[in-house]
Amino acid sequence: MRVSLKKEEIVLLCLDFLKQNGFIKAMRALEEESLVKADTYGREIDFLRTLVLDGQWADVEKFMQPLMVRLCALGSCLSQDAPNPADAHGCVRVESCEF
Repeated sequence: MRVSLKKEEIVLLCLDFLKQNGFIKAMRALEEESLVKADTYGREIDFLRTLVLDGQWADVEKFMQPLMVRLCALGSCLSQDAPNPADAHGCVRVESCEF
């Protein structure tokens, strides 16, 4: 009996093994070299995942900044009378939100 697997399927099996056994650096190296991702979530999330796994924390902060601004603004709109819990993170209260 002969089993036929595509090259990408073998790489995915290896990536899964590495991930499940905690070999994250080896998993990342194989992903980069093979151009096959263990998990895909969309372009932006994949980019963020790469930044996090590579430990590029300053770039993670820059990437997340627009999202934090939107979340702070949304929090302000949802709770006009209550104190904004996001204020501790430097968020500015806005009068109205239009998304």
